[in-house]
Amino acid sequence: MKCLVEKKCSKKEQKVLEENFYALEQLDAFGKLPSTGIFEIPLIFDGNYQECQRISGTKYETNYCYLVLVPGKNSSCSSSGSSGLSPSATYFRSATCMSESCNSEDLPILFNRLKLLPFTACAAFCSKFPVEKNSGFWGFSIFLAVMISILLIASVVDFVLEKKKIKSSGCLLKILMCFSVWRNSEVILSVKEQKVGFIKSMDSIRFLSMLWVVTGHTFTFLIPPDTLIPGIQTCQSYWWKNLLYINNMGGSETACYAPSWYLALDTQLYLIAPIILIGLWFSSLIGSSLAGIGSVASVITVYVLYSIYDLPADFFGNGNTNLLYDMIYHKPWIRCPPYFMGLLVGYFLAEFGSQKVKIPWILAIFGWILAFGLGIACMFCTYDYDKGAKWSIFARATYYNFSRIAWSIFVSWVIIANHMGWGGPINNFMSHPIWQPLGRLSYCAYIVHFFTLFWFLNISDHSMHFYSTFQVFIYYAVPACLLSYIFAFF
Repeated sequence: MKCLVEKKCSKKEQKVLEENFYALEQLDAFGKLPSTGIFEIPLIFDGNYQECQRISGTKYETNYCYLVLVPGKNSSCSSSGSSGLSPSATYFRSATCMSESCNSEDLPILFNRLKLLPFTACAAFCSKFPVEKNSGFWGFSIFLAVMISILLIASVVDFVLEKKKIKSSGCLLKILMCFSVWRNSEVILSVKEQKVGFIKSMDSIRFLSMLWVVTGHTFTFLIPPDTLIPGIQTCQSYWWKNLLYINNMGGSETACYAPSWYLALDTQLYLIAPIILIGLWFSSLIGSSLAGIGSVASVITVYVLYSIYDLPADFFGNGNTNLLYDMIYHKPWIRCPPYFMGLLVGYFLAEFGSQKVKIPWILAIFGWILAFGLGIACMFCTYDYDKGAKWSIFARATYYNFSRIAWSIFVSWVIIANHMGWGGPINNFMSHPIWQPLGRLSYCAYIVHFFTLFWFLNISDHSMHFYSTFQVFIYYAVPACLLSYIFAFF
């Protein structure tokens, strides 16, 4: 190095430097600890992904990886969840550029043998992850190839029939036309006047709910050292639970594809919905009583579980955060009150929606103020709690119970008021036909949005950095949501 500084390298020294300069570049591609001032230490120490890729193959193949670190030497790595890491613990991520022969299991062992840095490596995630081409891989690949072939054939046949003005007849031909890209695109993207009784504001509610979900999940990518690899490994073992729609039963370590818990939950509640619907068919009192009994039982269950397991009100305050997801978050007996309320709202609109009952405008305004007050309270009443204020078990359980009920009342008012004509300009906005294509695509957008976030937030060679809530929303959440809808269309 002295000859480089003084610019007096001999030919022999120059040759040695040129032959081994890749090692300096490899070291330079590592994340730097700390990368900023000692009073502003980030959770992620990015290296130089492009530099690591550029030197790959010079002497050997390199692999850009992230080490997951906890403060302190020989610290305990709390295992929980599919990634083997506790969702409530504080982890650091530091980039490395090592030989590809060092896999994600070797890197933590190598790092923990170093005594210079005050961290313990718990896991590692690498950019080059070999996909095992087993029978499942080839089976799914063949399935995708067959589906794409059917889409292409159906679209070509549909185009030819449309060109020659031939009407499709025959059962097989009609089934084939169900896969036509042209016909499906026309239906999905159409904007038309809906049938009488259709709840027009639902399309905008679906889209705004999706934007809310994507925004929330975007912020979660700022916190945990998450990756698709643990999900792949879990799905290889527990794919059958998704097939049976029971993947929300059991612990998070058996969860295959995180957002799919909602599909299982929705299916389970759908299967028990006829109990209330049959009750409503006999009498509104019977159906409402059944829904009320189920909701009260759910509320009592929450209080009991909170008293036993000391659970938090959300994922950020005091309480046993590790058990919140497994014991409460995605269980049907906890999530049923909003679903039951939705059934009652649907029954009310089916019975009285066509009557368009008129109410005084002052009463309508009061209803909107009260509804928005409930919604705002649900979002912001945990502000002090999330900043460190200690809540009692009773207070936490009460918030968890009644925040969801209050939010359901807020959404129910929005739906009923818009449908009955009490919404004014809000109804004009939410019932506009432009929301129709987005509403139809929302279900598929929800399914693909997690993959979209993984891809969108990892196309950069540096990790996402938080500057402000507005910045994360505009630069990451909104584009990721729109991309999810584009992918959902295809």
